[in-house]
Amino acid sequence: MSGQPSSGGPVFVVGMNGSGTTMMLDCLNGHSRLFGFRRETLIIPHYIARAARSGDLREDVTFLRLWDDFRGEQVFRYLNKRRTPPLPEDWREQPRTLGTIVDETFLHFARRDNKQRWCEKTPMHAQHITSLSGLFPEARFIHMIRDGRSCAASFHRRWGYAPQRTIYRWKNVCRTARHQARESGAPCLEVHYEILTANPEGEMRRVCEFLGLDYEPGVLSTSRSRTHTGSTASTITAAVPKWRTYFPAERLAKLERIAGRTLAEFGYDTNHPESDESPSRIALDYWMTIDYLRMGLRSLRFEFTQPGDAKSGSLVGRVRSAIRQRVSSRY
Repeated sequence: MSGQPSSGGPVFVVGMNGSGTTMMLDCLNGHSRLFGFRRETLIIPHYIARAARSGDLREDVTFLRLWDDFRGEQVFRYLNKRRTPPLPEDWREQPRTLGTIVDETFLHFARRDNKQRWCEKTPMHAQHITSLSGLFPEARFIHMIRDGRSCAASFHRRWGYAPQRTIYRWKNVCRTARHQARESGAPCLEVHYEILTANPEGEMRRVCEFLGLDYEPGVLSTSRSRTHTGSTASTITAAVPKWRTYFPAERLAKLERIAGRTLAEFGYDTNHPESDESPSRIALDYWMTIDYLRMGLRSLRFEFTQPGDAKSGSLVGRVRSAIRQRVSSRY
C-alpha cells in the first residue's frame, strides 16, 4: 500500500524486531536529505498518552514542562554528548502541540548533519501507526516485513528467545500495522526483507519514490556497523532463509500452526495456510518472563563489561523506556 509522494514529513520505520528495520534506517541515513536517528526512542506513544492528560499546552508552564521532560530523555542526552538538547529560543512562538516538541527535538540532530527531515526507527511503533499519524499528518511509514520463521530462528540463535512467542508476536505486529495503516489512511509502504535483499536498488528506488526523494546510490550502503544485529555487512546483501534447516520439522510445524494464516497473507509459503492458533496465556507469560530475564542479564553484562564510550547510556534510563514501551504496546 502507498500514497502520493510526501512533501517532507517525518519517516517512521516500523515492523517486527529482526525484520531489517535497522538496516533500512541506516541506508536511509545515507541519503543527502534524510537524517536517521540512531537509537530506538521507545517513548513517543507514552508521550502521546501523557500529552492528553497534561493540561492546557497553551499555558507556558505546561508546554515547557512537557518539552523539558521529552528533550531530557536519556536517549536524546546520550546522542547529544550527555547533554540535554537545547530549547529553541523561540519556543513560546511555536505551535503548542506535542508534535512541535518531538519534531524540534529530532530536528536538532538532523540540522547537525545539514538535513531538515528526520527518520526514526522503533520497531514496535508498528502498533501505533494511528496515533503517530495523528501526531504527524504528513508522516510516512515504512513497514519492514520478514518471514516470521526467520525472525524466530534469529532471536533463538542470538538470544535464546522462545520461538513460539516470537512468531506469535510477529503475526500480531504485522497484522496490527497493516490494519492501522488501512484504517487510518496513513501512507505506509510495505517492504519485504527478502525482496529488498534480493533486489536492493529496485526496492530502494521504490522507497525513495514513496518518500518523495530523488534516488541516490548512497542508500544502498549502511552508514554504520550493524554487528549488534548479527550482521557485519556494509551493503544490502542477499538473505539466506536459515529457518529451513534451523528448526526440526516438529518445531517448525508448531510455528506454522501459530502463524500459518498470517504467513500466507503476507506472501510466504507454508504447510498450514489456514492455521491461526494462539498459545495459552500461561505459556506466553512464561516465555515472556524467561525472555525478559535473558534480556536483563545481557544488558547488565554489557553495562559492566564494556568501556564507557561503548555503553548505550544509562541502564536505568533504558529500562524505564523499555517499561514505557511495554505498557503502551500490546505485543
